Amino acid sequence: MERTKMRKKQFVIYLIVAFGLAWILQIAASIFSNNGNQMVFAIVMMITMFMPFLGVLIARIPLKGMAF
Repeated sequence: MERTKMRKKQFVIYLIVAFGLAWILQIAASIFSNNGNQMVFAIVMMITMFMPFLGVLIARIPLKGMAF
């Protein structure tokens, strides 16, 4: 199996996007939840689940060869 090499810069960008944006969205979702708006809370939490994928795209980490 061929391994792709990821640079430190790509890894840092991935972490910032994946976790930073996810935390920001989760804080916003909790504010909506505290105000009683459960529908917006659920939608924002669903969007939060795609932040790791967005991080991979923004950091330009190659998706070829990624499998289970």
